Amino acid sequence: MAFLEHEMYDENPLTPDDAFDFFVRDNGCSVKSLRDETCIEIKIPEYYHGKPVTGIGDSAFRNCICLTSVIIPDGVATIGDHAFEGCTELTSVTIPDSVISIGDSAFSGCEDLTSVVMADSVISIGNKAFSGCESLKNITLPVSVTTIGDGAFSGCENLISVIIPSGVTTIGVKAFNGCKSLTSVKIPDGIISIGSQVFCDCERLISVKIPDGIISIGSQAFCNCERLISVKIPNSVTTIEKEAFYFCKSLRSITIPDSVRIIGAEAFSYCWGLTSVTIPDGVTTIGAGAFSGCEGLTSVIIPDSVRTIGAEAFGLCENLRSVEIPDSVTTIEAGTFIRCENLANVTIPNGVTTIGDKAFSKCMSLASVMIPDSVTSIGAGAFSGCENLTSINIPDNVRFIGKRAFLGCKNLADENGFVIIRGVLYSYCRSDEYVKIPSGVITIGASAFSKCKELTGITIPDSVTTIEDGAFRECWSLTSVTIPDSVRLIGEEAFLGCENLADENGFVIIRDVLYSYCNKSERSMIPGDEILRDEIFRKCYEFRRTFGIRKGDVFRRCDAFRSCVSPTNVTIPSGVTCIGVKAFSRCRNLRSVIIPDSVTTIGDEAFSGCEFLTSVTIPNSVTIIGAHVFYLCTNLKTIICSGDYDTLKGVFVQNNPSDENVLACIEQGAREKLQHVKK
Repeated sequence: MAFLEHEMYDENPLTPDDAFDFFVRDNGCSVKSLRDETCIEIKIPEYYHGKPVTGIGDSAFRNCICLTSVIIPDGVATIGDHAFEGCTELTSVTIPDSVISIGDSAFSGCEDLTSVVMADSVISIGNKAFSGCESLKNITLPVSVTTIGDGAFSGCENLISVIIPSGVTTIGVKAFNGCKSLTSVKIPDGIISIGSQVFCDCERLISVKIPDGIISIGSQAFCNCERLISVKIPNSVTTIEKEAFYFCKSLRSITIPDSVRIIGAEAFSYCWGLTSVTIPDGVTTIGAGAFSGCEGLTSVIIPDSVRTIGAEAFGLCENLRSVEIPDSVTTIEAGTFIRCENLANVTIPNGVTTIGDKAFSKCMSLASVMIPDSVTSIGAGAFSGCENLTSINIPDNVRFIGKRAFLGCKNLADENGFVIIRGVLYSYCRSDEYVKIPSGVITIGASAFSKCKELTGITIPDSVTTIEDGAFRECWSLTSVTIPDSVRLIGEEAFLGCENLADENGFVIIRDVLYSYCNKSERSMIPGDEILRDEIFRKCYEFRRTFGIRKGDVFRRCDAFRSCVSPTNVTIPSGVTCIGVKAFSRCRNLRSVIIPDSVTTIGDEAFSGCEFLTSVTIPNSVTIIGAHVFYLCTNLKTIICSGDYDTLKGVFVQNNPSDENVLACIEQGAREKLQHVKK
């Protein structure tokens, strides 16, 4: 074969001088580049000007997209980094027994490469050496190989089998990541650690043999191996790192040995096929979300050695029926058993001091809970949505109970539908039009009456001092409420969306706080002949009556009235001191807003989603601007300030340090003000 051939073999083949450029050294030379990148086949010479060719240099044949085959002569010891990268038409390569190393990305992106023959001389395969070789189906690595680099075969989607020789001591991260056709793999005895993402996204991997001697299984090592059925972890492993077996949805059994001390975050998350797990004595830490989403898991044994169970460790284990928490655990973290819908029995040991936020939220089969005297804190939403909870004891030692702790626990309600614990009204579980809150209630809890759509009136007793966040949120039919003088604090979003509390201009203002904007000042007939569905107008329950819409009418673009359509321009009335959280959120037709100089605070997301808002006037009285106030206000161009613009920027940046778009709007306002002064 000629040194270099085009589509037809040339009767006068080119010499090495014509075909290649070389790096020349005293003891040999290496190929620098190919002069004609349109070649089809090449044969690299053994000698150049009497010197042996010992290497193929970095990027020597990179992106030679016409190259289909290459013959590498004996004597070449190294194939450089990126040497054949991007040779998309290259179909086969034979690596002679003189080569000891294959460089990083040497054959990366050779999409048509179907055959690679390596001699027993190769010791190391570089990072991404064969990554993206989509047509490569089989490869036998020689016994001489000791190192497989990071991502060496990543993205070889059609690689069916690979034999990893016994001499390999290092397999790099992502080495076989995305080898979607790989069905089985045997890891050699010399490996002590399976790196992160080594076999991640090997969707057809059914079995894997992990040898004795492995100490750790790296993060995402087998992540998304959807067909992996069983794994036996050897007794040498001490750590299963985060997401090691994440979304191995066919995994039915797992043997965790006594040597394991740490099960990392989400290590077995969404392993739907797992039905039972025995955690060995010796494990001290179960990471956050370790078994979350294991829908088939019905039982789990947690040993006394466990000191820490992470947040959401067993969250969304819908079929988990019972669990016994060991005495060694002092904190049940946030969401540990959230949405374990069939969890009927749980034993909380004496020694637990904290039950975290939403720890047992929506455990709808939980009927009773015995909280030990050691508990001092019950987090926000800890038992929210536990619909069948009929009894719970709160020990005297409990000093803190978070918001919404018992929200929606309808079987804890008294005969009037109130869930009241220690003077806090956590939930209202009936659908009466008028409600009288009993005397003695000190706090109306967060979201206690949220979305009570039939509620039209309520009496609040003088004993109440606090109305928490969202207490009456989206009580669309509520027409009157009297806040007694005893109330000292009203939380964020307390009356958000209470559109029938709005004044004639659509403002829901209570104690100088603008909680919501629900303007319905125009009447409109919207013609149509399709069936009107309730969800079309989502939050606007009174919209049909106000706008004269009849059954049979339809509005084809339901988004136009989402959170109530507002007029194009709004002037907030003088006297308002605070614009509440989400007060104007998603008022999609809002074009401009003028804020009076009585306002000192603009709450979080106050104007978020007002996508057609173009200008806002903010007075210098405003000293607090919450986070994401103008989030998704994509057409906002100008922010006008009646005072100093640098001061306004300073106030805004406190909670929005990286919002360059709004800062640009402030600067535009400053420029316009300066131009006006000059005129």
